[in-house]
Amino acid sequence: MNHLMRADRRQFLKNTAGASLAAGIGPLLAGCGGGDAAPLAGATPTSTENRTYFFDLSNADPETDFFLVAGTTHHPIRPATATQVVNAKGSNLALQSVGNQSITHIGENLALPSRLQMCFIKGVSRSGKHAPGEWDMHSMFYHVPVAASSLAAQSCGKSAMAVQRSAFQACLKDMNGTLAPTISLDTLAANNSVCTNPAFDQFKDYFDQAIALVCHHPEIGSFDATTLSYVQQAIVCADLNLLTLAASIYRQGPATTVPGGWATLVEYTDPATGQPQLGSNGHKLYFTHHSAETLRLTGIAINSILPKVKNDLLLGGNIAGLSTANTNAGLQGKMWVTQSGTPTRLPAIQSRLLARSLQATAGATWTARDLSSGNGFRVTDIGGEARTVSFTVENWYLRYLGLYVRFLDGAGHPIAVSSLPQQTQLQFVPALSSEFDAFLSLVNQELVILGIPIQQAKQSYSIAVPASAASIQILAGGLGSGTNSYPHTVAPGAVMTVVLDLAVPGMFLALAAVNGYASLTTELSTQTKLLIDSAQIFLLTLTDAVVGGVYKDASVFTNLAGPLASTLKDGAVALYAEIKANIAAGEAEGAAEDCIPFGIGLALQAVMALGVAAQIAETSAEIANAPWTFVTQVDATHNLTVTVSHDPADTAGFPATATYYTLRAVCDGGSPAESGRIAMPATTRTAPLSYTFDNLPAGGKVTVTVAFYSDTDWLAGAGSTGAVDNSLDTAAITIKENLVPLTPATQYSHKQKLGRDSNGRHIWIAGPKPAAQPANCNNVPGSLCNLQGISVSETFGNVGYVWRSYSQGVSSFGGGGAGQLYQFANISFTEDPESSWLHSGGGFPAPPRLAYSRVSPISQNFYIDTSTGQAIVRRINMTGVSTPPTFDSPRSNLSVGSFNFASDAFLIHPTGKLISINAALGKLEVLVPAASPVADAKAPLAQAFAGPGSREGLLNGPACAVVAPGGAILVLEQGGNRVQAFDTGANPTPFFAGKSTMQLKVQTGGVQYLDMAIEFVGYLYVLSFNSNTGIYSLDIYTPAGVLLATTSGMNASKLAIDLFRNVYTLNFEIIQPVGNLAEPSVSQWIPSTP
Repeated sequence: MNHLMRADRRQFLKNTAGASLAAGIGPLLAGCGGGDAAPLAGATPTSTENRTYFFDLSNADPETDFFLVAGTTHHPIRPATATQVVNAKGSNLALQSVGNQSITHIGENLALPSRLQMCFIKGVSRSGKHAPGEWDMHSMFYHVPVAASSLAAQSCGKSAMAVQRSAFQACLKDMNGTLAPTISLDTLAANNSVCTNPAFDQFKDYFDQAIALVCHHPEIGSFDATTLSYVQQAIVCADLNLLTLAASIYRQGPATTVPGGWATLVEYTDPATGQPQLGSNGHKLYFTHHSAETLRLTGIAINSILPKVKNDLLLGGNIAGLSTANTNAGLQGKMWVTQSGTPTRLPAIQSRLLARSLQATAGATWTARDLSSGNGFRVTDIGGEARTVSFTVENWYLRYLGLYVRFLDGAGHPIAVSSLPQQTQLQFVPALSSEFDAFLSLVNQELVILGIPIQQAKQSYSIAVPASAASIQILAGGLGSGTNSYPHTVAPGAVMTVVLDLAVPGMFLALAAVNGYASLTTELSTQTKLLIDSAQIFLLTLTDAVVGGVYKDASVFTNLAGPLASTLKDGAVALYAEIKANIAAGEAEGAAEDCIPFGIGLALQAVMALGVAAQIAETSAEIANAPWTFVTQVDATHNLTVTVSHDPADTAGFPATATYYTLRAVCDGGSPAESGRIAMPATTRTAPLSYTFDNLPAGGKVTVTVAFYSDTDWLAGAGSTGAVDNSLDTAAITIKENLVPLTPATQYSHKQKLGRDSNGRHIWIAGPKPAAQPANCNNVPGSLCNLQGISVSETFGNVGYVWRSYSQGVSSFGGGGAGQLYQFANISFTEDPESSWLHSGGGFPAPPRLAYSRVSPISQNFYIDTSTGQAIVRRINMTGVSTPPTFDSPRSNLSVGSFNFASDAFLIHPTGKLISINAALGKLEVLVPAASPVADAKAPLAQAFAGPGSREGLLNGPACAVVAPGGAILVLEQGGNRVQAFDTGANPTPFFAGKSTMQLKVQTGGVQYLDMAIEFVGYLYVLSFNSNTGIYSLDIYTPAGVLLATTSGMNASKLAIDLFRNVYTLNFEIIQPVGNLAEPSVSQWIPSTP
C-alpha cells in the first residue's frame, strides 16, 4: 500500500501541485489505485463488490417498503434487528457513536459496482397512500468503492472518529426533544472535532445526502472516485454548514409529490400525450425540485466549500505546456487548473511556449491587439497571409463556447453578415448567425473534465477575410456573468454547457458509467457537426432566459427540466445515441431513459443553489465568474520604423554609459510590443538609431517609448513619440539623458514638500522630511484622519491624491454637511504646483480612488465615485501641463463603468482596461470602460476574478497593487508576504524570472505593507511600517525580485514614482496654515548619486 502521508511524498506533492503539469507530475492521488477512467486494480467495467449498508430512516413512515436504487437495480433494504445493530457496532467502532434508534434499516451483501455511483433510497407505501406507480425519495448518497475510500483516507492524514456525525445525531435527538433545548447546533459542532473516517461509509443518513448535494457541484465533485472521496473526507465533511444542511433535510422529511419535504417529486410526462413517463419497472419517473430551504442551505455550504477545494494544492496544478493530443496522466483527479498568463511585458527569460503565444506567426499579416488570456480561455497562434486569418483556441474550463467572427470596417463599425461576399458567408452556419456575428463552431473543454484526463485534436481554424474588413473580432460566448455586450453569441455555447456539462453527467453517475462520460467528451470533440446540429435542436425548446439563468435563478429549473429531458431523448436522437453508446456495459437497454429525470437535475440544481446563496461575483465558481463573451480583436498589421536621436544637450551623442536600449510600442487598446535588448556600439554613437516594429496592429494611435540603460540597468536616458497616427510607417524620438543609477547603496533623501505661501497658493518648500504624526479622526475642523492613495501622470505633469479630513465648507456628495470626509486633489509637479490645482469640491463617505495613466499621451485618468455607496468610475480630464484638470462630478450621471465591490486599489492597464482589488474578498476585477461616458444605469460592469486563498492564482490578504509598464498586474499580499503577477484574465503570469510570485524579505514582527510602486525598468518600491520599532521603510527590489536597497525613515503612507525614479509621497503632515481645507502635504524624494 502506498501511504500518501509519508513526509517525503506529501511534501513533494505540496511543492509541485501548483507547478506546471507538463513536467510530468503524476495524478494527485496516484500510486494508490486511480480513478474510474483507469479502474482500481482488479476492477472491470462490470465488476461488483458486496457491500452492507446501514441506514437512518427514522423520520419515515414505518408502513413503507424501501429500496436502494442503483441505476435500474432495486435492492430491497429491510428493518434492522437489534441483533444486527449490536453485531454491526461490534465490528465497526465508528457506528458506536450512532444511537440505536438511528440505525433503522439494513441492506446486506448488496452487489454494487466497484465504480463510483449515485444511489438513492426509494420508499413505496404499504398503507395505500400511493397511487399505482408512485413512490417517495428519502435520501441519496455516493457509493464510493472501498478501495478508493481507503486510499483517499490516507491522504487526509486523519485517524480520529468522524464525530461531526455524532454532533449530527445528537442534533436529531435535540429535534426529538431528548436533549435540553439549550443545546444548539453550533454548540454541538464546536464540541466535536470536524473530521471523518471511511469506517462511517457503512452508515448512510441525511448527513450523506448533504455531502451528495454539495458534491453535485461540478467544481467540487469529481468523477475520479479516489479524488471524490478525498474531497468528501478532507474538505466537505469538515465544513460546519454541512451540519446545518443535514439537519434541515432530516427536518423537512422525504421528497414526495406534495411540496413540504426536502424536495418535491414532479412527474416526467410525455410532452405529446401529457401522460406520465414510466420506468422499466412500471414506476413513475420523477424530477426532484429542491425546496427553497434545501437550495439556500446547499448554496451556503457550496459557497463555503468551493474556495477550499480551489485552494487545495493536491487538487490542481498548472497546465502550461500540456498537449491536448495526449491523455495527460498528471491531470488524473485534478479539480482546478491554472494556465500561465500572457504577460504583455516580456520577461528577461522566456520559454518557447510563451514566445509562441506572444507573437504572430512569422510573416503574418494579422495579429491580436490585446494578447492577454481570458479567464479559462485564450486565442493563440494567430497568423495568416493576405486575406486569411488562422488561429487556435484553448478552453480549459468545464463549458462549451460558441465561436463567432465579427468583421469590422476601417472605422471600426461591424459589417452585417448578409452584406459579406457569398464565399465568405459559406464559412459559417447561417442558422446560428446574427446580424453582425457569424457562427463558426462550438469549442469544448480540453485536457481534463471532472477530474478525468481527456484527449482531443487541436481546435484550430482558418477564415477568409473580405476586402471590406480592416479587422475582425473572434468572439467566444457561453454561460457567464457581468455585462452581456454580445448577447447573440451566448446561446449555442450556453445550451450545450447546460446539456452536456451540467445535465448529462448525472446520468452517467447514476448508472456507474462515469468512465463513459470522458470517452463521450473525447468523441464529441471530433463530431463538430453533431454538436452544432444538437445545439440547434435544443435552442428550439430551451429559451435564452432559462439557459442564461442557470447560475443565478433556481426557479428556471421548473421550466428547464422537462423540455431538456424530452428534447434529449426524443429530439436530439443522434446525440442521445452517442450518449447511450458510451454508457458502461451491463446496463439494460432502458437504463438511460430511466435515469434521465433523476440524473439531469444533480449538477444543475447544485449550481443554481450557489446562485441562491451568494452574489455570483462573490463566489469562486469558474464559469459563473467568466464573461458572457470573450473578445479577441485581430487587426491587419504594418511595420513601423522608429528613428531615435540623442539628447541635444549631449553633443557627443547617446549616453556614454549606455550598453543597451529597448523600445516599446503601445497601440490603442493593444498589448505593448517590445524590441527586447538592443546592444549599443562599444564606441561613441552620434548618428541616429533606427528600429522597425514588425506586424504591429494597424489603426488608431501608437505611442513609442525608448529607454537606454547601463550594464547595471541604470536608466541613462529615455524619450517618447507621444501619440502618433498608427497608419504611418515612420516615427521619431529625441531622448533626454538621466544621471543617477540605483545601487545597493542607494538612499532616498527628501528634497521638497508641498506647502502654501502667504496668499494661500501651493508652493514647493525645500527642507527636511515631515515627521510621522498620529492620525486625528475627531470630528473637529482641521483634523487629518487618514491617507488613501497618490497617483502620477508623467504626460501632464500631475500628482493626484486622496485623503480623509474635516475641512470646513466641504460637504458630502452623499448628502449632509461637513465632517470627516474623503476628498481628492491634484497639483502639478512642475516648479508651480498651483498651476494644476484641483479639489474634488465635496466629500465622499467612503474612499474614492484615483488612477492616472503614467505615460498615456491622451487623458486616460479616472476616479471611483463612492458617493452613492456604489463603485462608479468617472473621468478626470487633462488637457495640458500646468493646466488644472476637470472631472465628471458625482452628480453628472456620466460614467464609464462600475465595479462590483469597494476598491482598495485602482489601476489602469496599458490596454485601457481598469483594474480594481477588493482586499476583504480577495477579488481582482477587470473593467473595459465605455469609450464615451454613459448614464450610470447603463455603465458597463466589471468582471470579478480570483478569490481568497494562498495558492497560485488566488489572493492572500492583498494590500496594494501596481501595473508594470509591460502590462503585468502585480499584487502585494500581506498574508503571503509576496507579490503575485497576473494578466487581465486573472491568470498567474511568469513575470519574475519565469515565476508568477516573488517573496518579499523576511519581516520580524508587526510589519504592515502600506503601498507599492514600479518604475520604468521594473524595479519595485515597497513602503512598509514596523509597529514594533515605529520605523517607516522603503525597500527596492530588482525586476528579478532580489532586495536591492532600503531607505529608513520615509515617513509616509502612500507613494508613486515618476519616469526618472523620483518618488512622491503622501504625508501624515497637515499643510500649514490650515485655512478652510485640511489637506496633507506631498513630498518629493530623490535617489542618492553614486
